[in-house]
Amino acid sequence: MYNTLEYDYSPNGVLFLKIKNDDVWNTRKTWSDGKIQRLEDCLNSFVGGLIKTAEAIRHRRIERERQELEWQERRRQQEESERIRREEEEKLKVLDREVASWHRSQQIRLYVDAVKKWAIQKYGEVKPDSKLHQWLTWATQQADRLDPLVE
Repeated sequence: MYNTLEYDYSPNGVLFLKIKNDDVWNTRKTWSDGKIQRLEDCLNSFVGGLIKTAEAIRHRRIERERQELEWQERRRQQEESERIRREEEEKLKVLDREVASWHRSQQIRLYVDAVKKWAIQKYGEVKPDSKLHQWLTWATQQADRLDPLVE
């Protein structure tokens, strides 16, 4: 109990051929019987229209692929530039840390030298078994540990 549509297929003498591709402009898309022309006489023109449409579609596909490749290359170049920028940024951070460590190690060495000079002026010498000598050795080791130029 459903409605069925019934169609009456009766020939009306009007035939037409249509290229159903709205992407192609400036191309004839329909050929039909008319008062003066018969569809059979338009077949060469129709085949030419098919060829022209196919060429336009192919050209558009090639152009889209070229644009896609250009886009991908631009994106690759941007990613490469970004990677290089990040690497340079990381190198700079490492350099900043090394410079800071080197400055700190130099400050410690200067301080150790100042303490040693003060002790020699005050006591005449720094005895090898003294706590001050142990501290001076430890402080020098810390300066060496911080110094990026000391292995």
